[in-house]
Amino acid sequence: MPVATLALGDAGCILLATAAGFAFHRELEASAASRFAATFVPFLASWWLAAWLAGTYTPGRAGGWGGVTRVFAAAALAAPLASVLRAAWLGTAVVPVFVLVMGSVVAGLLLVWRLAAETVLARRGSS
Repeated sequence: MPVATLALGDAGCILLATAAGFAFHRELEASAASRFAATFVPFLASWWLAAWLAGTYTPGRAGGWGGVTRVFAAAALAAPLASVLRAAWLGTAVVPVFVLVMGSVVAGLLLVWRLAAETVLARRGSS
């Protein structure tokens, strides 16, 4: 699968996780837009860096069970980094529970997305 497709799907997962968090906390009004950006942008940037470092965009390493472990490794690296960047952006402290929850939700969505992408590729390859 092309790297751009994987990266866009990853961005969609992070966008969905961010929106879900704001909806869960009933903060989807327009006044929360800057805080939304302060969550989404650091998580996206941190994920892309961590994903690149973990090899999740490397052809031949992105799929299969190795790719699944790379998604978890990248998420484990990205969540704390993103939370530090978010806290700096907002001028607040890092909240450990936020790191765990947002990191887990993002990792779960990314896992579903990556497994779905892998399934589609496998079906195309066997046709």
